[in-house]
Amino acid sequence: MKNVLVVSYYFPPNTGAPAWRPFSWATNFHKKGINTTIITRHWTGNENTWEEFIRPNTSPLKESQFDHYRVFYLPSRRNKLSAFFSKKNSLVRLFGKLYFFIMALIGKLNTEIDGTLTFKDFIVNHLKENKYDVAIITVPPFNMLQMVDLFHEQN
Repeated sequence: MKNVLVVSYYFPPNTGAPAWRPFSWATNFHKKGINTTIITRHWTGNENTWEEFIRPNTSPLKESQFDHYRVFYLPSRRNKLSAFFSKKNSLVRLFGKLYFFIMALIGKLNTEIDGTLTFKDFIVNHLKENKYDVAIITVPPFNMLQMVDLFHEQN
């Protein structure tokens, strides 16, 4: 059997639209003889607003085995600078607009969510002990694409 690793910031119990594509892979790849492992962040399933989607979840690492796939739920982290500039203070918000503008100019989109902070260390260690034929990284957040090099380094 082939082994595929799917890295997705959004995955059930998150109910946002981006969660359902990796979920469909997880539940259907086995029909083609593919073992699937998902790496995602912890979700409560009750997130409904953008603030709830970007709020860190510090629950400890949890591994769950389902009928045809396994999932690693990781604690999530938020970029501290982005969190600071999102505060309600009008002076901080003014500098925040400049910060977010500069980040967009240099190609750093989705600054409120940093998939690299949440996933990178775990993935590096996980790939030392586990081999995959294919790795799929889903976006958003777009900064997750920075992790593509991790997979090249391991193979």
